[in-house]
Amino acid sequence: MINPNKIIVKADLHSHLLEKKTNPKKYWESALKQGLDVIAITEHVEYNPGKAFEILNSIKPENIILIPGMELNTSAGHVLCFGANENIYSLKELVEVGVPIEKAIEIAKQNNLLLSLSHPWGYAKDSAGYRLGRQKMNHLIEQGFVGVEAFNGILGYLSYYIFDSGFIKVPIKVFDFVEKNKILKRTPLKSVSLKMRNKMLKTREKFVINCAMAIELGQKARFVTAGSDAHSADRIGVGQIRLRVGKKIETASEFLIALKQKQNIIWTGPDLIEEKPGVYHKMKQTIKKKELLQGLKYVAMQTKNVLSITRNLSKLKARFKKKKTKDFFAFL
Repeated sequence: MINPNKIIVKADLHSHLLEKKTNPKKYWESALKQGLDVIAITEHVEYNPGKAFEILNSIKPENIILIPGMELNTSAGHVLCFGANENIYSLKELVEVGVPIEKAIEIAKQNNLLLSLSHPWGYAKDSAGYRLGRQKMNHLIEQGFVGVEAFNGILGYLSYYIFDSGFIKVPIKVFDFVEKNKILKRTPLKSVSLKMRNKMLKTREKFVINCAMAIELGQKARFVTAGSDAHSADRIGVGQIRLRVGKKIETASEFLIALKQKQNIIWTGPDLIEEKPGVYHKMKQTIKKKELLQGLKYVAMQTKNVLSITRNLSKLKARFKKKKTKDFFAFL
């Protein structure tokens, strides 16, 4: 039950548990630490979303609402699906990989479910903007049944670090180091460093544009959602949606009804901390080495040199470890 004195409801409507084997207790500890009133478990259909809900619901704290959900894998890419109860997990046709978006919409209508396009301009393989194209996606939104994830924590988080931290700056320094270092000039890595650097600069711009395009698309939708897309406990809450409601919300059903009323939504974006009435600042997050390396891998996957880059990086790392040279990997 949400505190009846609260008029602002904080929710994270995109989270995962089983894909990366997140500890359920830490999941809830993080949700409570973030001060969330509502959280949706939206495990991928490939990872048994019903089991993820069952695990979390069995140890759910009393002062937070758990929304039954899942992330569908449709012909339009990933789509968030929310229900008022766990009956959502009995709809076998809905959890089929590659289910036509038209069929998913029909099933959702019949069962009073909400659908929202996940990260509409996120990744080429699983986002509606790329799978359908702008015109078809806009038409789908304008029909009025499907909502839009206006803010995705992973993309928003990365776009922040791409501009304001080491996510791009550190690798760029690495490639500068490669260009200047006498030893590294004799390795195959030098031949791709410039191309990788330029690709990373383009990726930096792409992430930010994609975030802006999702917000723009959300303006056309009947309703919007936002969430962290957390695949680990410590990322829960880095993406949020906040609603202002006139009465206390006690159930998942009541929250979903309020969510459909777009005028209730007052914020979609990263977590904000109120320093004093009316003055907010963004909660600081530190980027992990693993996430930095995943970013490098993402850029590498955009080039034609994936295997050679990976192979040469592995050889280079082994060589530097053997020589106990810290200069190169000090950047990482």
